[in-house]
Amino acid sequence: MSESRIAFRVGAFVVGTIILIAALILVFSKGTAFYTPTYTLKLRAENVSGLKARSSVLVSGVPVGSVSSSDLSPDGRGVIIELRILRRYDIHGDARFSIEQIGFLGDQFVAVSPGRNAAPLLKDGDEVKCEEPFNIQEAARTAMGTLQRVDAAAKTLNETMIRLNDAVLTGPTLTNIAQAVGNFKTVSERLRGTMDDLHELLQSNRAPVSTSVSNLSLFSADMQRLGGELREVVAENRGEVHSAITNLEATARSVESMARQLEAGRGVLGSLLHSEQLQINLSNTLARLDVATSNIASYGLLYKPKPPKPGPQSRVITPARKP
Repeated sequence: MSESRIAFRVGAFVVGTIILIAALILVFSKGTAFYTPTYTLKLRAENVSGLKARSSVLVSGVPVGSVSSSDLSPDGRGVIIELRILRRYDIHGDARFSIEQIGFLGDQFVAVSPGRNAAPLLKDGDEVKCEEPFNIQEAARTAMGTLQRVDAAAKTLNETMIRLNDAVLTGPTLTNIAQAVGNFKTVSERLRGTMDDLHELLQSNRAPVSTSVSNLSLFSADMQRLGGELREVVAENRGEVHSAITNLEATARSVESMARQLEAGRGVLGSLLHSEQLQINLSNTLARLDVATSNIASYGLLYKPKPPKPGPQSRVITPARKP
């Protein structure tokens, strides 16, 4: 066999092996073959979260495409992940996109959860929003911060208990607390005895108490009846009551006018009140009337007072007679 023929066979074997290996790679790889029709979706996320190129895209657990690339968004506030979806799979606009992980330390993938399929179908080049992925490191940092805060709270509680033990839970304080508890127990026993006495009093005087309650009820009923009758009387005699009140007001005005006239000195009574001479004369007249009344009571109605006797120095001088 010539060397050229051997070289040809070896070359054909190598080429065939390479083609077979490439075919196997295309078949068993996570990506899609170059000859399979696909369309592109742009997934906007806050973080790639370990997602790599050629990662799978699963809809309800079924592979429908792969991740082709990822890059920062133009505004620098997030990332844009480019997905290549097989043309035969339709995804509606109300589907939820999220980045999940296989197991605890497995590979990352894009999970698509269908919604109600009420929104239109996504087309080539459409942009969708991805839910924020679960970040183990961030969760660990949050948990570490929480543990630190719990540790600080525990230290504060420990210091508080130490201060409480040093300041409150001392011998004198515990003695005072024990005395207070004892006093409270004594007061409780006395109160219980008082309640028992009150119960016995009520039990022994049940009949008088019941009678008093019945009388109070009857009295309330009588008062209610009296109130109703009083309202009826007032309603029936509303006009008379109004007339009496009007007359009373007129009388009050007249009395007020008379008082003003007396104060101003008008009339006989006003003159009497303001004239000192009239007051003196009235006083003398009343005194004489009192004397006359006492004489009549003592000597009778026909009493006539005797003329006064002349004194020793008073002599009657008679005129001398002419011869």
